[in-house]
Amino acid sequence: MAFPLTDIRLAIRGRTTDEPTVHPRLIRDRSILPKLDIVIQHFESMLGQERRAFDPEVLVQFLGDHKMARSVVTCLGRSYTFHTPTLAEELSPAELERLIGRRLGSPIALRLHLFDFANDFGSGFLHPAERQSEMGLLAEDLDLPVTTLERLMVLDAPERAVLQRRGPVPRPEDISAQFNTMTLLSLIRHSSETRFVIDNDDSDVLEFLKRLSQSNDVELGCTMGTSGLRVTLVGRQDALGNWGRHGHRLARMLLQILQRGQDHVSNVEADLVLKQRRGTLRLNRDLETMLRGPGPAEIAWHDDLEVSPAELRNLLQIPDGSVERCVIRRWPEPQAWQAGVMVPDAEMIVGAERRLVTVIRNASHAEQIRMLAPRAAMGPRLLLVGSTQAVERLKDIGDPGRVELIAA
Repeated sequence: MAFPLTDIRLAIRGRTTDEPTVHPRLIRDRSILPKLDIVIQHFESMLGQERRAFDPEVLVQFLGDHKMARSVVTCLGRSYTFHTPTLAEELSPAELERLIGRRLGSPIALRLHLFDFANDFGSGFLHPAERQSEMGLLAEDLDLPVTTLERLMVLDAPERAVLQRRGPVPRPEDISAQFNTMTLLSLIRHSSETRFVIDNDDSDVLEFLKRLSQSNDVELGCTMGTSGLRVTLVGRQDALGNWGRHGHRLARMLLQILQRGQDHVSNVEADLVLKQRRGTLRLNRDLETMLRGPGPAEIAWHDDLEVSPAELRNLLQIPDGSVERCVIRRWPEPQAWQAGVMVPDAEMIVGAERRLVTVIRNASHAEQIRMLAPRAAMGPRLLLVGSTQAVERLKDIGDPGRVELIAA
């Protein structure tokens, strides 16, 4: 979900000074919302059509900006996805059962069957002039129309994937919020060091920072200054010298701190390494609010509920012998809507369905979720894990088909 640096419009001012400043281009003007709405309607008109019919250049010409068009399409990717059709969706139950009985229940198996046929009766090659008649013989043997057999053999090709929507139609305001949040996070990912001040040195704050540092595997430094607790988050290069891989967790940790600290966090600075250029991204109050989104005045620093990854898997009750493959991924990308920003604890993928798992930490966090969840319907389903009291408090929020509650 993060934007590549090549897709982020920014300006670096003060190139000749020792401290050049990075200024990203964000969506601040509501005048672009009607354009985003037209882009959404274009995606709606493409529902049910194959990927090969989708022309990204149409959006580029409409928005007038290649970088913005690609980023907007990335934001829409949480609501719209290309689905690879299955044989069960294309055939009747009897036809599918017949193919499965002959061990031909996938496009790959059908293509291998065609290769075997060509080797046995066509000397390993089907001449174009004879291909139609030979395919007719193969289709007759499988008791399928030729056109159906041709389609089934290439059903898993990337260009044959069909556009589908998850959840309700997205709103332009939500796309705008996701664009701004992901632009800032994508830049912070390339930070060698991020610094800020918290005007609260309570033991709960220090314990919270240490816990976040361990869960996100980010090096943390804390010192007391005249203005408060000075905190440093240290980035880490990978073997190829890239800061972005580990920086995903650094940006995530900063966002979690901003959501808890609200007005208690100030002087946020990130030293960015952008390919061959360097610069400092300074977050003023406006950018801080844009990054963390609107929310309650303050979320308590202490956590009433802490769930380890192993405990989380047990709570989700994933059977070991599940028919569909289930994957749980840590540190998923934050999700932004006009109503606020959510930092999921995990992403659960069952078959082709994605669910974002969020642990409700305390009562004030539950209030934030109460405000956000009913408006966060677009995108993957939400799976909220909390104490019995938190689940009871949130039982009437959102659409039951889009928001699921689990008591820890």
